Amino acid sequence: MKCLYCGKEMTAEEPCYDYFPIVGGETMGQCEACLQSPNHRGNPMKNLCFLDLETTGLQIGSDRIISIGIMCGDGRTPFYELVNPERGIPAEVEELTGINTLDVLDAPTFPAIARRVAEYIKGRVLVGFNIHNFDLPVLAEEMCRAEVPFDWESFTVIDCGSIFKKKEERTLTAAVQFYCGVSFDGAHDALQDAIATSQVYKGQLAAYPDLAAMTAQQLAEFSLSGDKRADPAGKLIVKDGQIVYNFGKHKGMPILDEVGFGYWMLEKDFPETTKRVLRKAFGLEGAQAGRVLIGH
Repeated sequence: MKCLYCGKEMTAEEPCYDYFPIVGGETMGQCEACLQSPNHRGNPMKNLCFLDLETTGLQIGSDRIISIGIMCGDGRTPFYELVNPERGIPAEVEELTGINTLDVLDAPTFPAIARRVAEYIKGRVLVGFNIHNFDLPVLAEEMCRAEVPFDWESFTVIDCGSIFKKKEERTLTAAVQFYCGVSFDGAHDALQDAIATSQVYKGQLAAYPDLAAMTAQQLAEFSLSGDKRADPAGKLIVKDGQIVYNFGKHKGMPILDEVGFGYWMLEKDFPETTKRVLRKAFGLEGAQAGRVLIGH
């Protein structure tokens, strides 16, 4: 087995850390010398969870997870589940993922596995490809519907997709080719995508010494695109200590200066996680998740 970082061939007797299947069939690890190296010490793989979701569509507030894959850097068995979305899977999603409605008919619903997912990633750094814009907001929304506590803001999140766009401007399939030197045909299989993301992450650290020297928190900040989010979906952001709208005709305006737009959002099909931020800001935390009938 070779060390991913220095390329050293390790003997069976030598300690090896962070075993990972490489896209293409090989398995690599991290030797003890690289584990202790300042260039790698800031990013211990054992603290990372690589996450990928497949869903019924791209709408964060209304679409549902159909499969979830998580590759953990501490050597634990990967987490993979098909998920019953309690609705039909569109033909275009079936063509993209290979998962159809019959495949998930006897699978657990997300509420049935939500606590297991939360426990699996508890206290870990989350790593994904485009995780800020999709996987994390969708996961937060599903946790909200399942009524499982999920403090999305407490996670350190590294977005390999954002890093790749800042460095190379490519997609996950291209990223695997670019950083790992192999073709990748597993895109849109949740666990395979999570494993591929772990290899892209390692490849990025090997390719960019400035990133390899960063801590996980510094990498998370580097991979963040745009302003700090007030909600997972990014409909609301924080500027100068205030929550402001991040879309529409009131983009950039503090929500407390234009509450009417916020009340309109509460009536429409926006993510429940977004609505919770609005209710808290408007003093409506006791209100139901349904219609909010308040004159304004």
